[in-house]
Amino acid sequence: MAVQEDDLDLDIDAEEGGGQGGRKKIILIVGAAILVLLLVSGGLTFWLLTGDSSTDPATTPATTEAAEGEQGEDWTVPTGRIIYVPLHPAFVVNFSGDSDVRFLQIELQIATRDPNVPPKMIEHDPAVRNNLVLLFASQKPSDLETREGKEQLRKQVLDEIRKVMKQVGASDKIENVYFTNFVMQ
Repeated sequence: MAVQEDDLDLDIDAEEGGGQGGRKKIILIVGAAILVLLLVSGGLTFWLLTGDSSTDPATTPATTEAAEGEQGEDWTVPTGRIIYVPLHPAFVVNFSGDSDVRFLQIELQIATRDPNVPPKMIEHDPAVRNNLVLLFASQKPSDLETREGKEQLRKQVLDEIRKVMKQVGASDKIENVYFTNFVMQ
C-alpha cells in the first residue's frame, strides 16, 4: 500500500525576501499602535490627576456668578471645586423637659469652595462646636420631628458657623451645611 503525502507548499522558503518585509511592516504597525496607546493613557492620567486647571481657584482668578440672596442682597457663588469638611465627633446633646425624646445626635459637614476655610475650621473647632452645642441644646424636640424644623435648624447652624468664623477673623465663605446623621431618642 502506497502512502500518499500531501504536498503543502506554503511558500515560506520561496519568499524569504518578501516575507521579512511583511513582518517588519506588522512589527512597525504594532509598535506605533502601542506608542499611541501609551501616549494617550499618559496624557489621560496626567489630565485626571491634575484636574481642570481652569476651575482651580488656586491657579486662576475665581469665576463667580451673581445670585440673589434670601434677604435680597447680592452675593456671589464661586464656581470652583466644592470642598466638604466633616465636623467630628458627632454632636450629642440632652433635651430638658417633659418630652419622651431625651437625646439628639447630629453629624454634619460644611461645604465651601474657599480652600482657606478647612484649615480655619480645624483651628477654630472648639469655638464652632461650643456655639453649635448651645444651639442644639436649645431646640425643642417637637420642632425637629418635621422636615421644616430640621431645615430651619440647618439654616441656623449655617448662620452660627458663619458668625463664629467672622468673629475669629477667618473666611466665612461657607456655602451650605449638610446633616449626615440625625438621631433623636
